Amino acid sequence: IGLCQLFLCEHGYNIEIRDGREITKDWYLTEPYRLARWLLKNFDKIENMSDLKYGDIILFEINGESHTGIYVGYGKALTILEVFKKSMIMHLYKENVFYQCGFRMREC
Repeated sequence: IGLCQLFLCEHGYNIEIRDGREITKDWYLTEPYRLARWLLKNFDKIENMSDLKYGDIILFEINGESHTGIYVGYGKALTILEVFKKSMIMHLYKENVFYQCGFRMREC
């Protein structure tokens, strides 16, 4: 989530990804839809991967585990995977990667 917020700030969007409640260490296990609810409230949802544009925030799964990333084009997303502890480019068309949905900043 921090990567997504930093990316948006670096591209001129002054937005803080917070819902007013404490973020516990394992929040994504106890509240798996918390981030999606916040994104639905503040962004426009992109159902189809073919409609994604550079900079859209995406939700995807790898082997059943949810992840966030930033769409960078050509079926790829910038993300940080906890297991590697570094940023990386993921190909969204691999057999164990499943696109859930994307979110785009609303026009002001």
